Amino acid sequence: MKREHDQELRACLDKTASSREAAFVVVRGESCTGKTRTAYEAVLACLPDWHLVFPKDAESLLAILAADALSAQTIVWLNEAQEFLSGPLGESAAVGLRRRLELAGPVVIIATLWPAHYRTLADRPESQGPDPHRQARALLAQAALFHVPDAFQNSALEAARAKDDSSLRTAICTSTGGAITQTLAAAPQLVDHYEQSDGPPACYGKAVITAAMDARRLGHASPLPARLLEAAAPGYLTEAQRAAAPRDWFPRAMAYARTKVMGVAAALGDVANPDGMGALPDVYRLADYLDHHARSLRRYVFPPVSFWLAVEQHSASPADLHALAKSAQERGRFRTAENFFSRAAADGHQEAWAELAYLSQDRRPLKESEKLAWKAWDAGFPDPILNLAILHQQEEEHVEAERVSRTAADTGNPSALLALAQLPQYLESSEEAELLARTAADLGEVEALTILGRIRMLAGDIESADKLFRQAISAGDTSATFELMQMWENAGSEEKAERAAWQAADLGDYSVLATLASFRFGSGSREDADRLARRAMELVGAQFSGIWDAPWNAYQGRWLALMILAGLAEETEQGSGEQVYLEAAAEGDLYALTQLGHYKRTLGDTSEAEQLYQKAAKFGHDRALIALASMRKNAGDVKGAEEIYRTSIDAGHTGGLGSLAHLLEKEDHQELVEHLFTYGLDLDGSVAAKWQLRSTEPGWWDSFH
Repeated sequence: MKREHDQELRACLDKTASSREAAFVVVRGESCTGKTRTAYEAVLACLPDWHLVFPKDAESLLAILAADALSAQTIVWLNEAQEFLSGPLGESAAVGLRRRLELAGPVVIIATLWPAHYRTLADRPESQGPDPHRQARALLAQAALFHVPDAFQNSALEAARAKDDSSLRTAICTSTGGAITQTLAAAPQLVDHYEQSDGPPACYGKAVITAAMDARRLGHASPLPARLLEAAAPGYLTEAQRAAAPRDWFPRAMAYARTKVMGVAAALGDVANPDGMGALPDVYRLADYLDHHARSLRRYVFPPVSFWLAVEQHSASPADLHALAKSAQERGRFRTAENFFSRAAADGHQEAWAELAYLSQDRRPLKESEKLAWKAWDAGFPDPILNLAILHQQEEEHVEAERVSRTAADTGNPSALLALAQLPQYLESSEEAELLARTAADLGEVEALTILGRIRMLAGDIESADKLFRQAISAGDTSATFELMQMWENAGSEEKAERAAWQAADLGDYSVLATLASFRFGSGSREDADRLARRAMELVGAQFSGIWDAPWNAYQGRWLALMILAGLAEETEQGSGEQVYLEAAAEGDLYALTQLGHYKRTLGDTSEAEQLYQKAAKFGHDRALIALASMRKNAGDVKGAEEIYRTSIDAGHTGGLGSLAHLLEKEDHQELVEHLFTYGLDLDGSVAAKWQLRSTEPGWWDSFH
């Protein structure tokens, strides 16, 4: 039974089959929506005689690419592509695939991804820290993207009803919202098996499953060791349950977790031996649907202390420990994060050095953190050194900033040359800054072309700037489209500005189009603002099934466009802006729900506002929690506000820690505020006391020289 995405995918494969090109296809969708089935049936229909290459992991993929083993009419199948594009070999795999796409075909590389994994790989990092997925993001930008929706739409449901298939008809009758494939995959029974296990002896199985859920959602990508699950489980049980546990509680718990529901799926499944037949011993994989379910169910739950102790001791790889360290850091548990990063670095995870350097920089003095920053540099991560120069500059330590930048630049590193060019003392002499940026560009730093364009623009040479911005875009720096749009808009060339905005949209960045709409709105060009904002909304809606699936630049473009349309509507008729937000919210836009809550607050309807915030937060919009806490604080409920801020921290919302600190400051807890920013929280949620970075302790560093 073909749906719209099936037809589009098959058209793409047919086109590739008749060409001499290599194509990269990504089939994206949530757990149990039929991604793999969609891809399989499309390949079977369009490319039945082609060779199939099915690498087991990133290492085997790299070996295949290195051997140049992909002849014409070959399909490379990357099921759950995050397993290939993340981890220590992920960037190398992405580079190898990009190189293969530059060669002749016909060859099809077909990948499946969850939306969450797609966002992780496709989004630019918001912080100035390392960019772990630069090559993967560039690879995904080349993909033909096909989204498998969570549910069957009306026309597909009618076609399904017409089928003479009793199991399909039963699934349609028992599914909510058209989620047929999930029902067929026994997902509800699997969830019920998990949730209806509070009493002994099933509670021990639930504890093990919940530990697996937390490990997966917080970054443990490898199969889960039994020792990890056994060590973590006690923290998920009550004192009475622990006291009543029989000696063989863990084997019983595993038996429960490995029970196949309806004979189809178990919460914890076996992991196939990649080198032969049978299953790997004492490691397990969490069922995809439970993984997906946990990311919503436990979004605002911080795991118990036993979990963190277990993953520190028993994580399967340094990459898993590094990912868990990031999760601890995002949740304000800086000491735990530092311990994990240190262990990951000691076990050979090179990126962990960069994270240790950043943690050290946050705690000052900067001189002490420089050793770690250079260690990260030697490991192939230059950003901490460049950030160190910025921090020196911010503290008006200009000599130190130049010393660090110059030392790095003298190695010939293009990023360091570009950083040196952007120091104020060099920008004052645009000729010297331009020479440094030009050298960086010649060495392959595409962002340098954008900086050169900015220098030329500020010097008044718009035509040269235009040329440089276009070169940067061609080289892969899509941020140059914003510079190009803004330059021509400021110069009064509306047609050229709009052309640049459309170029950004063609490259997948809809925020530039929405920003241009905001410029036109601000200048009084209401008709243009409406047209551009509506188009930005439509493009994001056509590309992504639900705005929450979108990467940051698309999401940013959507909410900016939404604000403009609501503002235009409100100008036409007071109160009509609400309808704009209601329509967007009905499409699953959580930002619109939060904005609607803000609107209700301005009208004094705090009850309705609170309900809207709670609904948005329930579905994962953390900013709604901050708004909800603000309401509580304004109403004098300081304790209630603090609880919500802590919940946002436990969910990994970066603004939660600052909001909590501000609240404590208002309550005259200055010492707690200072400790909160510097030392974070302990695992139990209390503000941490002073602690020393393990990586700066005497003797620890020396072992790595």
